[in-house]
Amino acid sequence: MKHLILCTAIISFLFSQKIDVYNRPFQKQPDFDIDVLHYDINLNLYDHIKSFKGKTSVKFKVLKSNLNSIKLNIETVKVT
Repeated sequence: MKHLILCTAIISFLFSQKIDVYNRPFQKQPDFDIDVLHYDINLNLYDHIKSFKGKTSVKFKVLKSNLNSIKLNIETVKVT
């Protein structure tokens, strides 16, 4: 149970975003490059050494025919 709570907290932290919906420009028709279909998250917790390791894959559909690359933002995580 402890591992499940910790895993849920870590995943929530990794994917949380700070967006102020009242100060962003209004978009009538969103202009997305991709449509994310599925996230696969594998997370290994090593509580005896207080660390974790993970791997994530993203399955998506390209929405624009002239799309040559996509940018994925990755952050370093420190859990104390």
